This record gives sequence, C-alpha cells and structure tokens, in this order.
Amino acid sequence: MEDASKRFLQTPANKVCSGQKLTIYRDAAYLGEWLEPEVRKLYAGGLLFPTDYCRREGTKEWQRLDQFVKPGPRPQSRLFRQH
Repeated sequence: MEDASKRFLQTPANKVCSGQKLTIYRDAAYLGEWLEPEVRKLYAGGLLFPTDYCRREGTKEWQRLDQFVKPGPRPQSRLFRQH
C-alpha cells in the first residue's frame, strides 16, 4: 500500500483535492481543522487572521493565512467591535 503523503506530494498543486482539511494555528495555539471553503469563509468573516498559520493535510510546510487566502479587503470581525 502506497503512503498517502507520497501520493499527495506527487500530485500537481492545481490537482489537489479541495476536500482536504487545513490545520490552523495562531500564536502557537491550535485553532482547528477545516475544509478550504470553510477556512475562506472564516477568514472573510474576520474570525481567522492574516497572521494565522495554516498547513494542508499531508504537507510539512506552514504558511501564513494571508499567503494562502488572497481575497480582497476583509470586513472587521463582529466579535471585537470598538465602542
């Protein structure tokens, strides 16, 4: 049986399944694992920060979320409103 991580690394980046989970960390604290569309929604909603780090299942490389998700300007989070 072939190791899944080897199969993943041999797959071109544009062919990687979007069904893979992303692991998210902020300041060395584990935030959770979500599918890519969920991560994009959380980021767009202001719940994940550009400075958070993410990693796909089967990879060793971590990258900042703002390098992974490159949307336009994000709305301010509703959790931390300034009064």
